[in-house]
Amino acid sequence: MSADPISVVTNYESMVEAFRAAKDLRGLSNAHCDELANLAAGHTDAILGPTGRKNFGPLSFNAFCWAFAVKFVMVPDPEREKEMAEHWVDRQRQSSHVRTDTHRMSKILIERAKPLVFKEMAKLATIGRKRIPRAQRVKIARKAVITRWRNKRKLDREAKAAQNGAAE
Repeated sequence: MSADPISVVTNYESMVEAFRAAKDLRGLSNAHCDELANLAAGHTDAILGPTGRKNFGPLSFNAFCWAFAVKFVMVPDPEREKEMAEHWVDRQRQSSHVRTDTHRMSKILIERAKPLVFKEMAKLATIGRKRIPRAQRVKIARKAVITRWRNKRKLDREAKAAQNGAAE
């Protein structure tokens, strides 16, 4: 078998045509492709058939590459390079807003680091804080209780007065 190109792929439609040509080259039916690539019945027809009612996903793309024994090789297109050169120059000139660093972290790594970061933050938060003596804590707690009681009695008196005013 020769290594001559079956097709040239430049867009989605030409990729579908390339897979159709590879299928025809091997003499495979759609049903056999479904079975061979472990796809649902009718899936090959839905993608490579005349209606093209489904698009490629990563699984079906990989399955067809395997079933048809093909691979894709990317090479520069000299004609398109000439066409795009002026656009690339404009982009390079205005690239000050483009992020050049690649210091991104995955979500999984962030989740793993969270407990360690929180632990260190807790340590830093307690440094420099003085422990309040027991007698002072008791005094603060008593003052808070007395304030709550006073506020509750005041609210109860106001509610009772509102009821009496409404009853008259």
